Formats: sequence, C-alpha cells, structure tokens
Amino acid sequence: MICTKRIKEKNFQENGGKVLKNQRVRIFSEAALVKATNNYADDRKLGEGGFGSVYKGVLTENTVVAVKKSKGVDKAQMNAEFQKEMSIVSQVNHRNVVKLLGLCLETKVPLLVYEFISNGTLSKHIHDKGSRILASWTNRLRVASEAALALDYLHSLADPPVIHGDVKSVNILLDNNYTAKVADFGASVLMSPGQTDILATKIQGTLGYLDPEYLMTGILTVQSDVYSFGVVLVELLTGEMPNSISKYGEKRNVIQHFISALENNHLFKILDFQTANEGEMDEIEAVAELAKGCLNSMGVNRPTMKEVSDELAKLKALHQKSLAQKNSEETDYLLGESSQSFCKNASPPMDQSQTKLGEGGFGSVYRGVLADDDVQVAVKKFKGVDKAQMNEEFQKEMGVVSQVNHKNVVKLLGLCLETKVPLLVYEFISNGTLFKHVHDKTSQLLASWSNRLRIASEIALALNYLHSLADPPIIHGDVKSVNILLDNNYTAKAADEGEMDEIEAVAELAKGCLNSMGLNRPTMKEVSDELAKLKYLHQKSWAQQNSDETEYLLGESSQSFGKIAPRPMTQSQTVIPLEIENFSDSN
Repeated sequence: MICTKRIKEKNFQENGGKVLKNQRVRIFSEAALVKATNNYADDRKLGEGGFGSVYKGVLTENTVVAVKKSKGVDKAQMNAEFQKEMSIVSQVNHRNVVKLLGLCLETKVPLLVYEFISNGTLSKHIHDKGSRILASWTNRLRVASEAALALDYLHSLADPPVIHGDVKSVNILLDNNYTAKVADFGASVLMSPGQTDILATKIQGTLGYLDPEYLMTGILTVQSDVYSFGVVLVELLTGEMPNSISKYGEKRNVIQHFISALENNHLFKILDFQTANEGEMDEIEAVAELAKGCLNSMGVNRPTMKEVSDELAKLKALHQKSLAQKNSEETDYLLGESSQSFCKNASPPMDQSQTKLGEGGFGSVYRGVLADDDVQVAVKKFKGVDKAQMNEEFQKEMGVVSQVNHKNVVKLLGLCLETKVPLLVYEFISNGTLFKHVHDKTSQLLASWSNRLRIASEIALALNYLHSLADPPIIHGDVKSVNILLDNNYTAKAADEGEMDEIEAVAELAKGCLNSMGLNRPTMKEVSDELAKLKYLHQKSWAQQNSDETEYLLGESSQSFGKIAPRPMTQSQTVIPLEIENFSDSN
C-alpha cells in the first residue's frame, strides 16, 4: 500500500502536479501580496468601490498585477461573494475581458489577483480632458466595439452564460495598446441552462447605469446589461456622466437629454469630440440610434448584445475600409504606381503555433460514468509512448484547454495525474461525430438543410472564437467532420425550394475557403458572420412559414398571436474537442 502511494505521488510530481495546480489560478501567499503592494500603500491604490479597494502590486519576478482587497465586513457574506466571482472569472477567457491570475486564501476574506491593465478606466479617458486617446471617432468606435464583443461573449458564448450586472465606463479598462477589457465581476451571475432571468435578493449595480426595469422588478436579465451598455455609448458620444451637472449648474438626466437631442436633430451639438468628415457623421448617427435602442424602457424591445456587437463591428469595418481607402489614395499620390506591387505581395500575419483537434495516435477515448454524481464523461487515455515527451505535450494541452470556455467547444472536466501518462476527462457528447451523421444514411439528423446550416454556423462560431477571441489565440490545425461532435438528438425536417439560395451562398463561401492562396481566403470571423446571417434569415423564413400555416389552420382569430414567432424546438449543440499540440500568443 505504501509503495503504491509513493508511486502515485511520484507520478503526480513528474506529471507536473505542482505546475498544473497553478496552471489556471495561481495561489499566492499573504506575505507575497503584502510585499508586492508595499503593504497596501495609498499610492498603490488603483480604485475603490463598495466591495473594497484594488491595489497595484509588483511580484518578485517583476510582473505587475492588480490585487482586489475586500473591506472588513461580514465574512460569510464576503466569502459567498468571493466564491461567486471566482466561479465566473476563473472560467472566462476572452481577449476583451480582464484575466484572473490567482488568489490568496490566507486572509480572513480571500484576495483576488488580476492582470494589471496599464491605461486605467474608460471613464478616466472620457472625462479627463487632458487625455487624447478618445479625441478621434476611430478610437471611440473601436473601444465600443471591443466592449460589446466581450459582453456578447459573456451572454451568448460562455458556458454557462454570464450576466455582468454592473456595466459602466469605470469597469471598462484600457491596456497598453488601449484595447478595451471588461472588468469587475462582483455583481455578476451565472445563468443555468435555459434560464432567462434571475430574481435578485438585492439590487446591485450603479445608479445612472442601472436598468430601470431591473430597479423596479428586481429581475436581472441579459437585457439589463444591454441598457447599461447603452448608457456607456451615450457617455462615449457626449462625454457626460449619466447624472451630471449642466453648464448652468443644474442637475439633468443625460439619457433624456441625449434622446431629445437625437429626436430633434441636435445630436451633433452635444458631441464631445470633433468629426473628421461626413462619413463619420453617418457612423455616429448609427451608433446614437443603436444607443437609443439599448435604452428602451422595456428589456424585450432592446437589441441583444450580439446584435449590438454585430452592428458596431460592421460600422468599425466600414470605418476602417474608409480609412484604408483614404490612406491608399494618399500613398499612391506620394509614391506613384510602383508601390502597388508591394501591396499585392504583402506578407500574411505572423505565424502562430498550431493547436491540434480530435483523435490521433495518442491513444483511445473511453466512455465513463462517475460514481459520485452519475455523470457521464469521456476519458482520454494515452498510449504507452515516451513519457517525457507525452508529459510535455500533456502540459501544453492542459495550458490551453483548461482556459477555453465556449458553448461549441468540448469542455475539460478534470484530469488524473496518478497514472504513468496522465488521463484527461472531458464532458461526454452523446450523439457522436458529425462524420457519422454525414455518412450514415440511416441517420436523419442531416436530412434537413436547417440542421446542416445550423451545424456549419456553430462550428464556424467555435473556430472564430479560437482564432480571434481566445487569449492567447489558438489555431487547431485539424478541422474535420470526425472532430465535430453533436450533443443531443434532433428531429429532421424536409427542405424546400426557398433554401436553394442559402445553399448556393454556402457553396460560394466554401469555394472561397478553398482558395489555393491563404491570403485570399476569408477569415473565420468572416465565415462565421456570413453563416450566422444565413442562419438568421433561414430561421426568420421558418418562423414566417410556420406563422402563415398556423393562421391558415386556425383562422383569423390566431392573428393576434402571429406577431410572436414560435420558437424552434430545442436544438443540439455542435461542439469541437480540443487536442492541443502547442500554442502561442499572437504577440
């Protein structure tokens, strides 16, 4: 027995147990953080709120961090808040969300250690007239788009979804490149599967940014974040805080003032910055209309964060295209036609290390049922190959898959370090591979175009996340139907002639992806956006068709219900398993 225990302990150490314990969340001693923050000196204080204070710290390896220290209040309550925040931030991985580096459990109330974001809050740059970063519309639009991207991820792509609960300009930070990062999850909540709202035991958030519907009912929804983000958009446009003082010294409601100016065509009189051209004025008006939609008093009438993010991304792309066109014309004028050959031969972006998906020569995956809670899992067992090499590969894979959180990527549940070569435990995906359903003619899952389009869109969504939104980015390198799994059963529907246009559009998209020159292929974001658009149009058509059929069957009396489109049946999720060879930061 002792011998077996020693072998297991030896394997645990050799398999990188100590490293892996800290792989995702590092454990800090109290002494280390006291030293790092100079005993929480006032000149190290970065900010203060209802929870306590955040301090700048410098670790012994010269890494700069932000230490969140709670006030000395009710310990039981603070520990509950701490555990809630921990359960959220430890799972989130997005380039526009502040990253948790570790924690300290030695203090009465635990401390959280975040990455340090060097350029402070968006609020500071909006309201400090000495800051020039927001002097241009270009930067305001970019920051708005990045913050919306993060909130869309939390609502739509994180698994489980997250409601931030306190969206405001103070909680949007700008890093050394002035990239926006959403921070402070103290008021955030995790949503259960199928859950759409939460009855709050107490109202949390910041007056001026709080959703009035949440304030009146106590019911928190993702649309509460949308309202708060609308306030941030108004702040970015006008440079005024939600409850500010006018130049005549009187208090006024900035939101009402903004909507009134917009409706009376006085928008450009209340802007906080100079517009460069008419093209920018059109973009500003579009963002102002978007903000107005977010500020609707009824949550059900607001756009989703995905719709907000997509609209801002579209405006940002048009703005960048306009800038590029202008710069190109100026360059051609200055340098002449000789410069054009360099544009055609421009180098692709810097190579990134590749990450591998799916099965290979590593060994086998077994279905298992955990005794404690009767949960089905998939256990990945490696072959008896060179142990040193396998441990290196294992730790690389762990470094990535443990950080990935997306509803369309297979989730790592745990690991075993007591075996000669470690075992990985993934969630069990019940309906096997896409390959099986494509090539097994008895499977009816893909008999309908609806399901094929949905699956293609979900795959693209996952790959776009890995390429563009995960931090660091991931190139999987082995996309194939065997490496795409389907989690729930699904009833097929027959296709109709109206789907032919959609099928042709997907075929053209596939043709673009297959271009022999990588530089001429669309990005996964472009592919994902196009498929999402086609999926949306298809669902809209489906809803209209069902509505028409219902009205025909039930008569005119059904028309009052016809405005509410029926929901499609619960769909299976398409998920991608990650098998990582290596990865790198895009920088």
